[in-house]
Amino acid sequence: MLWRRVRAGKYNKKSQGEIMTRLQIARPLPKVAAAVALALAAAPALAADADAELQEVTVTGSRIALAPGMTTPSPVTSVTTEDMESLGPGQIIDSLNVLPVFYNNSNANQSLGGVNSGGANVNMHGIGANRTLTLLDGRRVVSSNRFGTVDVNILPSMLIKNVETVTGGASASYGTDAVAGVTNFKLDTRFEGVRLKAQRGETFRNDGANGEYGIAVGHSFLNDRLHFVGSLSRNTLSPINSETSLDKRPYLAHWGLVTNPNASGPTYITRPNVVPTDFGNTMQFGAAANNPLNLLVFDDSGQVARTLPFYGVGTLNGGCNCQALPNPNLSTMGRDNTLQAGYNGNQAFGRLSFDVGETTEVYAQGMWAENHQLVRFQNVALVSTWSTRIYANNAFLPTSVANMIAASGSTSASPASVPVTSPSFISPAQAAVIDGGARWVNATVFLPAQESNIGGDSLLDTGNSLRSYTAGITTKVGEWTIDAYGQHGTNEQIYDANNLPRVDRLQAAMDAVRDANGNIVCRVSLPQFDPKGYWKDCVPVNLFGGVGTLTRQAAGYIMQPYKHAVANITQDLAEVTASGNLGFGLPAGNIAAAVGANWRRDKLSQITPDLADEYPALTDGTLLQNIGEGEVGNRGIIPQYGCPGSVTATPKTGSSVPGLRYAAAGFCGTSNSSQVQFSSQRTISGKSSVKEVFSEFQVPLLADVPFVKRMDSNLAVRWADYSGSGEVWAYKGSLSWELNDQIRLRGTRSRDVRAPNLRDRFDSTLSGAAAVDRSVTPPISYSVVGFSGGNPDVKPEKADTTTAGIVFQPSFLEGFQASVDWYKVEIAGAIAQLTSQVIVDQCNAGDTSLCQYVRRNTDTSRNPKGEITQLDAFFLNLNKETYQGIDVELGYRTPLTLFGGGPESISARVFATHYITVKQVSPDSLTANGTRVPGTVVNNLLTTPDSATAILGYRNGGISTNVVGRYTDTRNVNRLYEESTVRAPTLTGYTTVDDNTVGSMFFMDLNVGWEPGILEGLRLYSTITNLLDHKPAILPTVGGRTGFGPGVA
Repeated sequence: MLWRRVRAGKYNKKSQGEIMTRLQIARPLPKVAAAVALALAAAPALAADADAELQEVTVTGSRIALAPGMTTPSPVTSVTTEDMESLGPGQIIDSLNVLPVFYNNSNANQSLGGVNSGGANVNMHGIGANRTLTLLDGRRVVSSNRFGTVDVNILPSMLIKNVETVTGGASASYGTDAVAGVTNFKLDTRFEGVRLKAQRGETFRNDGANGEYGIAVGHSFLNDRLHFVGSLSRNTLSPINSETSLDKRPYLAHWGLVTNPNASGPTYITRPNVVPTDFGNTMQFGAAANNPLNLLVFDDSGQVARTLPFYGVGTLNGGCNCQALPNPNLSTMGRDNTLQAGYNGNQAFGRLSFDVGETTEVYAQGMWAENHQLVRFQNVALVSTWSTRIYANNAFLPTSVANMIAASGSTSASPASVPVTSPSFISPAQAAVIDGGARWVNATVFLPAQESNIGGDSLLDTGNSLRSYTAGITTKVGEWTIDAYGQHGTNEQIYDANNLPRVDRLQAAMDAVRDANGNIVCRVSLPQFDPKGYWKDCVPVNLFGGVGTLTRQAAGYIMQPYKHAVANITQDLAEVTASGNLGFGLPAGNIAAAVGANWRRDKLSQITPDLADEYPALTDGTLLQNIGEGEVGNRGIIPQYGCPGSVTATPKTGSSVPGLRYAAAGFCGTSNSSQVQFSSQRTISGKSSVKEVFSEFQVPLLADVPFVKRMDSNLAVRWADYSGSGEVWAYKGSLSWELNDQIRLRGTRSRDVRAPNLRDRFDSTLSGAAAVDRSVTPPISYSVVGFSGGNPDVKPEKADTTTAGIVFQPSFLEGFQASVDWYKVEIAGAIAQLTSQVIVDQCNAGDTSLCQYVRRNTDTSRNPKGEITQLDAFFLNLNKETYQGIDVELGYRTPLTLFGGGPESISARVFATHYITVKQVSPDSLTANGTRVPGTVVNNLLTTPDSATAILGYRNGGISTNVVGRYTDTRNVNRLYEESTVRAPTLTGYTTVDDNTVGSMFFMDLNVGWEPGILEGLRLYSTITNLLDHKPAILPTVGGRTGFGPGVA
């Protein structure tokens, strides 16, 4: 469901005016402090032996060991655990969300479509989470879902010492997915002692409670040759979805764009309390504009119907018939909003390493994690393609309304445009049989879920269970360091739908009639249709008054308590690398190199164990296909005379339900995806593998010559062979030019790749599809079914990335450093899908490669090419995408004497990102006469905002204070809108709107810490996010389930 995809993931508590208070207690054992002191004291003695020690794994945009941070040729930002606590204590993703380099991250309190990921994924520069490579200590982590992303909240947060990000492409060094960059979480694998952590918080509105608890231990044995580190942690997050919680946030006013009733004004106006009229909580009829049944809506009793009152709106772009209410209490729309999903996660990690001699280490580690996310769904959604049909003899209808349907309703007789000779023609006499002698009217109804509703609360519970095991060896041979490891990881995603409607039962229960004794029954259970009593348990349902007329018995019949599905992702990989000094080079220094090879295999298996969850079935679990009332392998329930658009004059004996007059197009025949509404988990499987060989060289070019203190070049190349996609090359060249001790210039140019993930290659979803065939006169509209999803032959995306930057460390301001980096990422062959309409148009224009996705039958009575019966849309290499911007980082730290009492210091750190270009361009297309035209800008509707984060810190002995400011600049609602006070657009292709600006936002957080000294290592702190309780900016929703969106940024 598109609206749930957007709405459940829209809200972020930290940017929506929430206030959090937190408390953490962390107590390392005294041994930690002692170990640090010993290391510092011994540092000079160890310096002479540094060349013989193993190099620490780090991400610097290079496989070759370099000094991290601002001395690297690639832009690198390192954030310590202390910084992360200041930025956003809690889950890992909470801290990263505040950094401007990350835009549009997904959080654990969000959902991805009808299937909630339950995870948190990083997205650098908004280029895509699937184009951001996530590493743990320089190694890949098994994907958390078929989208190819990693849930960072499952990482061992208690042992993370810092997070490094490399912006710009890094595929040549690290492999596929590093198009936007790399995020590496570095562990403290030599930690000594015990670290405890406990924190608890909630909003000042007394909801959204959160908690984080953890322990980390580390100890060395056998004279420090054997070392163990391990951690356990737990995170909890309470949902914000009650009516009380919503009422406490009046600024969530469901802002939307509606058609301006003033013909001389702009096309759209921004208004609060916008609701879609066809998403009513009681039943509403739809018919021709001049039909008295049109927009007839029932009250809560189901006995009174009146024409839907309007308050001055028209049709919203995107097809939503919406109105702006003068009072939010006039509608209960949005009462099932989930502003924050419930979440809990557990994580465990262990690593054991052993030093074999002075230069060899063998190690083994394991990571285990589980999480659950709970988000509210709707009860019953009979709208659009899934709208129902009410017959004049429905037993629950008021007599007056039944008479209106009998007089003005429709029948199944084919329209006049269908020739009598066509197989699809149905005569009025045949229609009377098909419709049971009763006229009908189309109807919609939408029941939001709440615990107080008689239909109960509808919840989606997604759980992830990750297991990862790694074993490896690091050794030094001469001047070369060799690292080899193997890894096996699995992620099991369990999807449970609780109390969602059973659509096959709903279709039967909606058609309620009276039997020979005057009892209200399901029509399908009448003896003439059901002599064997298959449908004896069917309970007729009355939804005319919404939840007001739904009985507990009927709710128990149409709502399924539980549906279970599972998807398993497995990753196996092995890698070996060698890095060292070649022993020769230019006068500036010897050339360093790294070479390596790896192999990786990813597998996906997704099933729904109980077939009755996917296929039409009776209450005892018997599949309809097994009793001759359904088609084998068909998820849709089939009426006696067929589905809408393919109704036949004779019964479909042996494959349909006798007595069933109608099933909504979206639930009928091959169109339906699952018997539990909007919970499709189709059985899919597949695997892919890749072999890679790579090399990298660090070349010192110049040193200590005029205008050059040092100049280095880094060159990298990688060859990869992907199963199903073939061979692809990635390469990179970078230059670091240090003019003097204060100024360094750096730049990179790279070819980067993203290989198709498991979803791109193997996903399969069956859903409705619509298109108009304009190749015939008059054009014919089709509403059919189609497969959407994976293409095993889709090729990798290719990106050309350029970065250029400057690093400034002035000698006159000790402790200050700054960097400014420009980046541009140009992606060709971006993996995407064409719309059904584009596929039909381009096939008709002569693009024969797309005609395979347009399925037709042999009926040429209306269409000489045959009637369209199916429209498929698979992933293809289509679009061009461009991302361009500037990243700025400032840092300053200095000691001072201000108040006395202990060592004092102040610090400041600023991160900022300015977005110059964010756009996607569709592929070239053909006109009706075969002329090729260039692609146009698509998906460039919402501008990406500039943003900045500043951390100001003060420390005095055991007391520390950090103030964090987060700023988001103004932006457009839609780049294809023009703000105006008049209707006529001044630019071709633009639409006028009264307000096309999303206002700027500023939020301030406060973090105060205290080390009381009563226990060594004990630290208490409290954090308040959004200290000033600022409200979010208005961001009107466009299209879809508009009334359910908060309407804020």
